[in-house]
Amino acid sequence: MVTKSVVFLLFFAAVGMFVFDWNTANAEEVTYPVAAYTPEQLAKVRAWEKTWVGKKIDKTNIDEVASLLPHGIVQIYKEGEKWGAPSEGFYFTVVPYTQIFETSGTVEATKKYAPTVQLDAEGYITNYATLAGVPFPQPKNGLEIAWNFDFNSHGDANHYARKGPVITPRVTIERVTHQDQWELYYIHRVDVDPRPAYTDNPRGIHRGLFMHLYEPPESMNSRFFNLRYIDP
Repeated sequence: MVTKSVVFLLFFAAVGMFVFDWNTANAEEVTYPVAAYTPEQLAKVRAWEKTWVGKKIDKTNIDEVASLLPHGIVQIYKEGEKWGAPSEGFYFTVVPYTQIFETSGTVEATKKYAPTVQLDAEGYITNYATLAGVPFPQPKNGLEIAWNFDFNSHGDANHYARKGPVITPRVTIERVTHQDQWELYYIHRVDVDPRPAYTDNPRGIHRGLFMHLYEPPESMNSRFFNLRYIDP
């Protein structure tokens, strides 16, 4: 009887430990947003800023910050004439580092759904359509970064006028493009109800986009409609 009682107690103790550990693991809070720098790294950035903030960077001094920029960007600044640069060339002014935060809806969705992400052997998210927010708040590889980019819902729905120059560098032609664009996301919604997705979506649409072009003149009243499906 003593032996049976001991085994019985050990069994329930083991079950209790398993349940405790499982709940503890699932109760761990997701840290998001995450700063780009540790405190030590940020101190170095601030020290660098004391010299560089406010400085104008152009082709005459871009080599001094080239190690911080993609090679292709550096070449555009150094060879601006090939890319239709104005007479003064391309330039930018250094500003202090500022952390840009996501919306409160994105933060809440990330903390809620990131722990529930399920991946198959090929790295595909198998519960893709039921999630929202940033699936990998602290990405460990390029694929996870790509998933984070894919989950951006651009505010769930938006409408904006896109207007700007169209430059053809080789023939130095500059024209204006002007278009209205509307977007609506059916899944991965974080800020506007229904969240995280429309339940009435029998066709399995991920995103709808409509664009109306006004300029250049030969494109006037052209229209573009695109549907992206959850499972293309």
